[in-house]
Amino acid sequence: YLNAFRQIHLAGKTRYQLQINLDESKTPWFVTNQAEIPVRLVKRVDEYQWQQEVEQELAYPFDWSKAPLARVVLLKGSDASDIIITCDHIIADGKSVIFLLRDILQAIESPGKRLLPLSPKQSYEKMVKSEKDAQALFFTPSRSIAIKPKILKNFRPYIHTWSLSKEETITLINKSSQAQTSVHAAICAAFLLTIAERRVLHSNPRESAALKCLSPIDIRKFLPLIEEDFGYYFTTLVTTSTITPSPPFWELARSIKEQLNQKMIPEKIFAHLPDIKGFASALPDNKSVVNTMEATNGHDILITNLGQLAIPHQYGKLSLATIYGPSLLCHVDQDLVVGIATLHNQMFFTLTYSGFEFSQTQVLNIQKAAMLFLRNSWLKEASS
Repeated sequence: YLNAFRQIHLAGKTRYQLQINLDESKTPWFVTNQAEIPVRLVKRVDEYQWQQEVEQELAYPFDWSKAPLARVVLLKGSDASDIIITCDHIIADGKSVIFLLRDILQAIESPGKRLLPLSPKQSYEKMVKSEKDAQALFFTPSRSIAIKPKILKNFRPYIHTWSLSKEETITLINKSSQAQTSVHAAICAAFLLTIAERRVLHSNPRESAALKCLSPIDIRKFLPLIEEDFGYYFTTLVTTSTITPSPPFWELARSIKEQLNQKMIPEKIFAHLPDIKGFASALPDNKSVVNTMEATNGHDILITNLGQLAIPHQYGKLSLATIYGPSLLCHVDQDLVVGIATLHNQMFFTLTYSGFEFSQTQVLNIQKAAMLFLRNSWLKEASS
């Protein structure tokens, strides 16, 4: 395992790491620094131990003024091992971590094979705007000031995981297609119905609930020359659904998909960049940033879906059994995040939540109710 990481470092895929420094005016800049990703080795005791390690990783923030903004935990067992890759979201999205995981496994499979280095990419603005209007995001500061982020005291994240069988996953895919919607929209509908039932409809069955779902959207296809690069290549879209008592499931799922389709065009996806640039240039304080995030990305639940992962299942003698994630907490509105990854027609769920807002019993009830909505939908006509 460690030799595989050395190969990836030598290939230049993780050697030059990003960090954030502040100049004399306290403007933040990305800068590069040579650093190797640390690997923490842990003896694997049982198959659930990795969940506690993930919770520990989520509770420990990165010092963004010091590279690398990534770290790895390896739970080494005699017949099975778990790899946990943790990255600061400013340098990576969920797919980036999947590509890195694949590269690690390929390096283990073929230790003598040369890994191709990733070529440097232009700044985000230069990819979507004319170079004339773009402003480079990278510089070499003559004198920079580095400060450490504050540790969130008593912050305690938890995760809860489960999976669908292959048969259930294929059924969900087929039913969603028949209903002319997406699997992601169907999952969003199931969790929104669960939240509505729990929060509003249970206390007043005649009352409707307007709920928001935040969905991270992959934008690699809209950016030139970005395919399997390691970076932050997604945006977030908010859908709003008015949940009435006993709404038609597939009608709600189609409504969510239609809202996403209307926003998933380059003209709308990148329209916010000038506003964000102007906002950031004013060096807002923490409170202003949080207020803006809540106003633009306020949500009742965040559902991030990596979709069907197109990576190999077998790596020499190693077999990739499961992938759980993404796991994250955004500290905006309710910390209730559902991460979904589908590996070889089997869907894996990770529900990340804050211990301040939800108990384990509440989370279990949310999971069971959402999955019941999904399974009941299979028994209904998808075209209804």
